[in-house]
Amino acid sequence: QEGSVPTEKELLDQIIEKKIELQWARKRGIRIDDQELKVALEDIKQRNGFQSDEAFKRALEKEDVTWEKYLQGLREELTLLQLVNREIDSNLLVTEEDLKRYYDSEKDHFLFPLRIRLRQILLSASPGASPEQVEKVQKRAEEIELMLKKGEDFARLAEEYGEGAEHRVGGDIGYFRRGDLAPSIEKVVFSLGEGEVSGVVRSPAGFHIFKVEEIKKAAPQPFDLVRKKIEEAVIAKKREELRQKWLSDLWANAYVEI
Repeated sequence: QEGSVPTEKELLDQIIEKKIELQWARKRGIRIDDQELKVALEDIKQRNGFQSDEAFKRALEKEDVTWEKYLQGLREELTLLQLVNREIDSNLLVTEEDLKRYYDSEKDHFLFPLRIRLRQILLSASPGASPEQVEKVQKRAEEIELMLKKGEDFARLAEEYGEGAEHRVGGDIGYFRRGDLAPSIEKVVFSLGEGEVSGVVRSPAGFHIFKVEEIKKAAPQPFDLVRKKIEEAVIAKKREELRQKWLSDLWANAYVEI
C-alpha cells in the first residue's frame, strides 16, 4: 500500500529479489565498468550541485554512508537498469489499441477541471489605510452591491467604479480553477451559480464583488493531448507485469544465500 511502512517479510523479499536479479545479471555477463560508473557519478554530481568528489563525500558522510558503500550501491543499480533493459524492456510492446483502451477505462483521471469565468468590481483599500478610509471604501462597495441587486449591469458598473486594470473590460478577470484563488475568495465564488453575484468580499487588496460569468464543467481531455501521459502509464504497468513474471521464473530456479 502506497505510503505504508514495509513489513519485515516485504523487506526480506526485496533483498532476495535484488540478489536474484544481480545473480542473473552476472550470468548474463552484465558488468558496469569504471568508466560507466564515472559517467553516472558525474551526472549525479551535476544534478545535485556538487562541484567535486570531496563535496559529494561530505554530503554522504552526513547521511552515515561511506563512499565505498555508495559506489557499490550505484554499480548495482546501474547493473539492474541494464538487466531490465535487456530482459524486460526489449520484450515490451505497447500498441495504439493498448493506449486507447487505457484512455477509455481511465477517463476520470484525464479531465479538464471545473473552471469558472469571473468578473469583479474591485475597490482598493491598502493595508496601510486608516479605519476611516477603509470604512469609506466599504460603504461605497455596499452601495454598488445595492445597485446590482436592483438589476444594474455588472460590466457597466465595473467599468464605471472598478479600480483594477480589468475595469476596462467590464471587470472580466478570466477563468479560474480550485486552488487558483485565495481560500476566502474561492469559498465564495465557487458557491455561486452561473450568472450569480457575490456580496462584498474583503481581501488585502480591498473590497471585491464577483460575478460568475460562466461555468465550464469538468470534461475529458482529448486523447492526443494526454497521449504521452497514457503511454508512460501503460509502459510502467506492462513493465511491472513483465518484471513480476520474469522474477517468478527466476525465483523458481534460484538459490540465494542471505
